[in-house]
Amino acid sequence: MWLFVLIVAVSTLIEINHEYVHHAALSFCEELEDYASHRPWECSTSRKYCKGGAVGVLTFDDYSKPEDGLMTFPKDVSLKVGFSTIMKHITFEMHSKAVVTGYFAEIACSWSKPAVVAFAVQLHTHHYGYLAEMYRVRNGTWTLMASQLTQGKSKVLLPVPGGAIDVRRGDVLAAKCLYITKDNKIVRFGESDGQEMCNVDIHFGYEFRYEDIFKRSSACMTQLPEFSLCDHEATSGICGDNNKIDM
Repeated sequence: MWLFVLIVAVSTLIEINHEYVHHAALSFCEELEDYASHRPWECSTSRKYCKGGAVGVLTFDDYSKPEDGLMTFPKDVSLKVGFSTIMKHITFEMHSKAVVTGYFAEIACSWSKPAVVAFAVQLHTHHYGYLAEMYRVRNGTWTLMASQLTQGKSKVLLPVPGGAIDVRRGDVLAAKCLYITKDNKIVRFGESDGQEMCNVDIHFGYEFRYEDIFKRSSACMTQLPEFSLCDHEATSGICGDNNKIDM
């Protein structure tokens, strides 16, 4: 027994998850290429899966579809698919997004020296670094000291937004760097050009009487990936109830 089906398409509704899928395409073919018959296949711009004289293609993504996701043909316009038409095949494509992996490196250091006035910041990452930010944290209030897209940029001296700010004993200096890679390989942290880093330099002024204390520059380092801002008492509020934090 044979079952013949005729489909008349006047509208379409396709839901796709844009977390994984870039766009989807619905096609009506007269005849399929052999490799595309009755099984999934890998798409490419050079491989055509339809052959014959009639192909209709509808594409669904966030750019070409109405807000309700329903694509409706104009009045008196429809597409027929079935045994009595030349288009006897329906194909559906899903084009996935490129895999992009992001990773944050975080630093939090308590200030234990005499008060200073910070007026500029330098932010630096290597090839995979995308964004770096620096904050002064005081009594739960986060004050932005610098923010920069670092990818492809050399070290730049950035003035503190709104003017110089003071840093006192008990304050915490926190930084965060975002890395994005499309490469399928391990990226290690270190000082060489082939490794990554989240480097923040603070430029500040101090009272002359503290000259001996600041004769040598000091540094603070955190170990990755073991450390996160959730591990420091002054910055851990961002890991829970964000209502605790004033920006």
